[in-house]
Amino acid sequence: MATVTALLFFATPVILLLGALLLPATQRAWRYTLSTVSMACVMSVLGALGLMGLPEPVYALVTIRLDVLSALMLVMVSFIGLIILRFSRNYLAGEKRQLYYQRWFLATLGTVGMLVVTDNLLVLFISWVACSLTLHRLLVFYPDRPKAVLAAHKKFILSRIADLALLLAIILLMIEFQTLSISTLLSQVQPSSVNVSIAAMLIALVAILKCAQLPFHGWLLQVMEAPTPVSALLHAGIVNIGGFLIIRFSPLLAQADYANTLLIFFGSVTAIIASLIMMTRISIKVMLAWSTCAQMGFMLLECGLGAYDLALLHLLAHSLYKAYSFLNAGNTVNEFIRARLAMPPIKPNLPLASVVSVTLFTGFMAALWFSDAWAAGNYGYMSLLWIINIALCVILIEGLKQPLALAKLMVVPVVVTLALFYALWHQFFADITKAITPASVASATQAVLVMLTFSLFYLLYVVIRVYPRSALSQWLYPLLYAGLYLDEWFTRQAMRIWPVRLKSFALSGMGSPAPVAKTGDY
Repeated sequence: MATVTALLFFATPVILLLGALLLPATQRAWRYTLSTVSMACVMSVLGALGLMGLPEPVYALVTIRLDVLSALMLVMVSFIGLIILRFSRNYLAGEKRQLYYQRWFLATLGTVGMLVVTDNLLVLFISWVACSLTLHRLLVFYPDRPKAVLAAHKKFILSRIADLALLLAIILLMIEFQTLSISTLLSQVQPSSVNVSIAAMLIALVAILKCAQLPFHGWLLQVMEAPTPVSALLHAGIVNIGGFLIIRFSPLLAQADYANTLLIFFGSVTAIIASLIMMTRISIKVMLAWSTCAQMGFMLLECGLGAYDLALLHLLAHSLYKAYSFLNAGNTVNEFIRARLAMPPIKPNLPLASVVSVTLFTGFMAALWFSDAWAAGNYGYMSLLWIINIALCVILIEGLKQPLALAKLMVVPVVVTLALFYALWHQFFADITKAITPASVASATQAVLVMLTFSLFYLLYVVIRVYPRSALSQWLYPLLYAGLYLDEWFTRQAMRIWPVRLKSFALSGMGSPAPVAKTGDY
């Protein structure tokens, strides 16, 4: 049974990679490509079902790792890839370079699939690098767009830094454990030698760079110049690989306090600042990009606090939600305009917001006081519950702006139902991942600092939303709209390292070439 399951796991990325190599240059290319991805999707689902029949929750065969993380990621990658590819067929109708797009799309899916199922450190590194290189070809699908090329260059530079950090981490792990097997390595992890600590910090750095955490985030916002399906693939899948890497090596990261502190710091700062900046944006796709940045920050924060099961749930839910959001971006704009025409925006009610906030926070503190969760040492989950409590306050305040009394009354039960549903999903993921992830590792100091930091975020949110014309809001708004100017320095360095040079095109009806577009003032 294990051999059959491993073959199914291995067949999924192999089918995609062979599909990229053997793609026919005919009018039937789309049918061939869709069939290839559909076959890979079926293989991944059968492999996931086969995994349920194995006696052991974690099983490694040759270079294939069979566990719930591999199965969930493989099914998600193939399923989202199929949805995006079907959308791409209509989106790219009439494009001359459709064959180019299909080939590199299949190659990207194949390398990601190989990355999530391998049990070999060397194969993981090769797949990691190959995934970045194949995605780069999609990001420069329109090579005559300066901003698209600049964003691809910035991502390429950061990806090579991440590749170097990952290579150093792998070398240190090989020296420490004398093996290339991830399963063997994770089963031998001990509290911590110097090599393990440094390798864990390097892996955390790789995830921070891959997940576009501040101040390395600018490329994620600027790849909107690529086709919408490429943006959906990036935001729904590729950018999540940093979180996958942390979860895969969670037994290693759980022993490294400095690496967890790094994840908590970058994750908290990115989640808060990106959320505030997102409130100032107008473009739907740019709002989605900042949302991805914030969500990745929160996912890395969960990993840093040791809530790996919650991070995996977050990763899968965010992938599905963000794929839908990007593919539906055009309809979102129309729906937003219709809503604004039908009902003008209403200022949040400060007394009502205050009552909601005090009630929820009082309830949380009372539950904390009468339970033994804090005394039992579940600091990471308590701090995350505090953040979820803040999120519920934000949702209620936004929902209670509706003018109809019925709408106001409906907001509370809907939010409570969603919170219970989320709790059930969390418990389910905690049960299915307990064999591959350690228990929460956060300290009481880390948890308290996270809670205080997000409480400050909530106060800033209330000030900006309720008092938009206050001195503080007027000072913050232009800074937030400019992204706190965090990306400008790296953009200048990227232009020095790898300038954007576009070919000149002849002007219509004229013999002189068109001037090369300027890119330094993005």
